[in-house]
Amino acid sequence: MRVMTVAAGAALMVLCSLSATKAQVAAQYFPPDLGDPTALACDTLAGPPNDPQRVGSGKEIEEIDTAQALPACQAAAQRVPARPRYQYLYGRVLIAAGHDAEAAQQFAAANGGGSAAGAAALGSLYANGAGVAADPAKAAALFQRAGDGGDPDGYALLGLLLVDGNPPNYIEAASWFERAARAGSLAGETYLGELYANGAGVPRDPQKAVSLFQQAASRDPEAMADLGIAYFAGVGVERDPAVAARWLYRPAQLGYVQAQDLLGYQYETGDGVAQNADYAIGWYRQSAAQGSPFGMTHLAEQLSAENQGADGVPFLRKAAESGYTAAEADLAIDYDSGVDGVPRDARQAAFWYAKAARQGNAFAAVRLGEHFEHGDGVDRDLAKARELYQRIAGQYPDRTGDAARLDLARLDRASALETQAASSAPVPASPPPRRPLPSGPQSASDERTEDVLILGAIVIGAAWLLSAQAPGRPIPAARRSHRFSRSTLPKVPRSPAPRAGPKVPPAAGDAAPGSAALILP
Repeated sequence: MRVMTVAAGAALMVLCSLSATKAQVAAQYFPPDLGDPTALACDTLAGPPNDPQRVGSGKEIEEIDTAQALPACQAAAQRVPARPRYQYLYGRVLIAAGHDAEAAQQFAAANGGGSAAGAAALGSLYANGAGVAADPAKAAALFQRAGDGGDPDGYALLGLLLVDGNPPNYIEAASWFERAARAGSLAGETYLGELYANGAGVPRDPQKAVSLFQQAASRDPEAMADLGIAYFAGVGVERDPAVAARWLYRPAQLGYVQAQDLLGYQYETGDGVAQNADYAIGWYRQSAAQGSPFGMTHLAEQLSAENQGADGVPFLRKAAESGYTAAEADLAIDYDSGVDGVPRDARQAAFWYAKAARQGNAFAAVRLGEHFEHGDGVDRDLAKARELYQRIAGQYPDRTGDAARLDLARLDRASALETQAASSAPVPASPPPRRPLPSGPQSASDERTEDVLILGAIVIGAAWLLSAQAPGRPIPAARRSHRFSRSTLPKVPRSPAPRAGPKVPPAAGDAAPGSAALILP
């Protein structure tokens, strides 16, 4: 499903207008037709797992076998007299098949017949502009109609409209999530837990957040992902990466990007699972395919470690061009050291170090200082080099700060020698030798400051929900179907593995993205 930011201001007006009366309330929640084998087949193949009257265990949208479900649900939906339950289920199958406009027609028919689930699903399409023109006011009205008609997820979706506003209204959203949770909505429990995890609209309470995730995690994959992250980070619960991995597996299978990223990291590092590079690469490939900068960066690192670095460079470049700091620093290393099929290019290296340094990457700032000190790809500028070394030396007590302090001491000694030589002999001193790239654990991947924030501030699975940088989230289209395109989730720590790879011909179109003369921290 496509992503479109919801204009929540219009939705708020509708919420206010609907608070007093229940116009056109959906009156029925239709049960399965136990006497119709075709209808039961449709229920089994396409019924959602959080339907209290489901047949079998239920299917998430991405689990639907469209080849089997399309003919069964189409036949069930088209039987006369019309049955709103099966019009709704046929709509779910059409969503799984990528036919949003046809799905909207089926959801509209189900809604017209009194299906609360149909109203919620149709509202989701209007919220996202998928298959219909985006209309947040219609979406809000349909969500309330669904909630009032017996589908409490409708109230949870109203809360999402408020979260997605500009600015977000977390306090009002929390009240809708609470209402949904009281009525039995797993989505409401999950979203409310995410607010408590972040202290958005409610007091921050990680333990309460975990409790809500545990209540919803029996059937809600987003709650499973949130719970896995909580166990991994040890926020609101004792840290247990093995338990985290078990909770993350199903949402990762269903396409939840952060679960894929975190499972990949666990297999990369052996944290809570047996270390397995193939599994790590597999999960990173899946998250990278959905546009995760973290997944793309780590996929490139893992491929490099497996001597397949050239295959990872396109992913690394894409992540770097999206502004992901770790990828910018890693791409700079490739240009600086001439590995992974990237020819050494000091100008490009300095450019990407500067990009990463502007975003606070201390390792990149030190390396940029060395380029200025030695005039490598940029005009030699000892003042800029000194400024960069002093900044990092004064702020970082770790190995990156140690490197800056060593560079600063070396620069001071070299400057003193040059001054002495200039006063006693006409021959200028040659520049001091450049410190080589680190071959051990100190690398761009060792610059962990930005990534370990998840361990202290967690932003649980709701960073995609609450981050000011996040694009509009798609509203689930059919009874809590998985949110497609969740690429703005919390970051997890990068591996400190050194970069290495074979030298192969570079990719085409490797022109410098900017003027090295303009590089400034």
